[in-house]
Amino acid sequence: MTLPARPIAIDLDPDFMAFRRIPRQSLSPVLNHYVTDRQRSVLTAFTDEPDHPSPFRDVIARIETQERQKPVGDRTAIVALAQDGLLPQEGSVLVLGGPESRQRIQAILATHCGKRATLSERGVTVMGTPHEGPGLALLVSCHRVDRPGSVVTVLYAATPQAVTKVARLLFFYGWNSFVLFKDGAAAVRGEWPLASDRMEVRLDASNPIR
Repeated sequence: MTLPARPIAIDLDPDFMAFRRIPRQSLSPVLNHYVTDRQRSVLTAFTDEPDHPSPFRDVIARIETQERQKPVGDRTAIVALAQDGLLPQEGSVLVLGGPESRQRIQAILATHCGKRATLSERGVTVMGTPHEGPGLALLVSCHRVDRPGSVVTVLYAATPQAVTKVARLLFFYGWNSFVLFKDGAAAVRGEWPLASDRMEVRLDASNPIR
């Protein structure tokens, strides 16, 4: 705001309202940012056999059902995760997988999440806290470093049983950056801190403003 001279007093109007469009990149990444992106892809990185269907199928089935009426070009692309782990060139990505693809999924997390969330043979680590056990599943979203405004979301499960309930209710957990599930129940959840979360105000005591 440009003023013709230095103000001698400031009065706040409690009835004044202003709307500001906040860039998606300035918000903590969450699953809903994937849902609302114009371009979306699902990368499958799990074992699925006719005699042993994967619980991740429930996520795929829900997406396909919801988008049945959309033009083919507007539907979510559903493809297998490439061996080199490369992501589609545009849009947000949802990766579904388990221990059989742990190394490839960990490489994706390392690129887009840094050390905030990591996978290992024993379990997962979130914000420096390790978690172990066969009942673990982790839902984590991070900004896509090469596509501002888009996100990379990973749903990883230590075992198929760990994701059975989670897969059916996945999109109810759209407002957290990470959710750690134990035996199907949300045990830990939160949002990644952003640099903009902190604000520093300096006052010049020698030249105060009323």
